Amino acid sequence: MTPLTEAKCRPTAKCVTLALFSLFTWVPVAYVYFSSGGGPGISWTALPTGMTKILPVDKYQNGGDLLNTTDTRNAAENSQAKRIATFKEYCRKNPVQSKWGFSSQMYLERIMVIDRLKTMYCFIPKTGCTTTKYLMYNLQHGTNASAADPKQTRVRIHQEHYSLLKDYSKEEADIRLATYNKLIVVRDPLERLASAWLDKFIHNPKRSLYIKTFQRKTREKNLREIYNKQGATRDPRPFPNNKTFWKQKNREEILRRNDMRQARNLDWIKRGSVRSDGKPPVPFRDFIQSITNKVYINIHWEPFFSLCAPCQVDYDFIAHTDTLAEDLRLFLHKIGVVGKDYLLPTQHPSRAKTNFGTTFRQVPAEDLRRIGEIYKPDFDMFGYSFEEDLALIENLRGTR
Repeated sequence: MTPLTEAKCRPTAKCVTLALFSLFTWVPVAYVYFSSGGGPGISWTALPTGMTKILPVDKYQNGGDLLNTTDTRNAAENSQAKRIATFKEYCRKNPVQSKWGFSSQMYLERIMVIDRLKTMYCFIPKTGCTTTKYLMYNLQHGTNASAADPKQTRVRIHQEHYSLLKDYSKEEADIRLATYNKLIVVRDPLERLASAWLDKFIHNPKRSLYIKTFQRKTREKNLREIYNKQGATRDPRPFPNNKTFWKQKNREEILRRNDMRQARNLDWIKRGSVRSDGKPPVPFRDFIQSITNKVYINIHWEPFFSLCAPCQVDYDFIAHTDTLAEDLRLFLHKIGVVGKDYLLPTQHPSRAKTNFGTTFRQVPAEDLRRIGEIYKPDFDMFGYSFEEDLALIENLRGTR
């Protein structure tokens, strides 16, 4: 009982009332004080610059609550150590390849710079890029936006302005490359290809743009081959419009040179990417062959080493798409960001991973081997196994 209650408390009923009043008044205050970091020798934690209130936890972002365990943290740290060791060992053994292939300086346009966090992030499509961009955006601006929120659009986050490495002078860029945390998020290369095909040619509301581009590039390749076969010296481009195209003899020539599958391809062009047999306008096998034949190159399936210049850029944190939530939580801890776990995404099984073997078993073994060669640096430097993927595909192929 406090001195205040002793002085005023004479009758028993009044004494009990004042004691209860003191208890229920000061206990909550003390709880808030000590739980907020207060107490002897401990200062109150100030809100980050630019924030005037604590943001509510978004129902679409609850990865932090699910991953806050010692076992999960230890597993993530062990995995991270192995990934970094594999990456550095690859760069050590391939010094020539580490410098070869990066003359385009494409990575300067792919690395996002967040000065407030002293962090750099190379964003690669189809690796959880949208999710990670939202996290970086929220940390930079003190917001709580989410790609899973139906009020948001996935496209919006890609339209935001970010500082890129190309925006800095060479001296400023070199300083940041030497001193900032450098994050890259990667994915099993074959799984990423399956995801790109599903997203851009099957489920995307704007898939017709990708389908038409694929068909145009395929048609150009076929026409070029015809002209080369006939000994023509002139470049067939610019190609005739559709109306003129269907009046020329090229259609009959392509029909003679290819099987009925190619004939259906031409029919899709005429009908506007609608197939009468219900199959995808761009079968996965054709998509893979467009990559091996270098017909259709796009950042959504371009190799990691081409986009982000690993080895040339010494990345010190490697996240994987299939463990993205726990990896990002560990990354936040590493760069000293605390109290933001509620911004982490929830880990969901990917659609591409679920259907991985089924999708690839329609691809001939020869084409799979060629894909393995194209993406070999991605497999080797980030600890993925093409042989394990191939064994899974062949096993499913044998169960058909």
